[in-house]
Amino acid sequence: MPAIKKLMTFDSARCRWVKMHDGKRYTVSCKKQKWLPTESGSYQDANRWWQNKELELTASDSDKAASDDVRDKTIEIINRVLLRKSTLLVYH
Repeated sequence: MPAIKKLMTFDSARCRWVKMHDGKRYTVSCKKQKWLPTESGSYQDANRWWQNKELELTASDSDKAASDDVRDKTIEIINRVLLRKSTLLVYH
């Protein structure tokens, strides 16, 4: 029988799943998700939830990086235009 892989930690006192990622704690409640209120009855749901959340976080990180690149390029272009305009003003 294959080993059960749980991607999150079950908090039985609160009937929820917990995961630390990049210094932030993520929790998901069995009650709010309408999952079975036990570790064995909800770990597969929790695994799917975490995989979706991780994809969301990864997409957010790559979107932010792309957004930062666009912002940096825009600032660079604006600075070049302003430099040209100031150079033109000096010579005219």
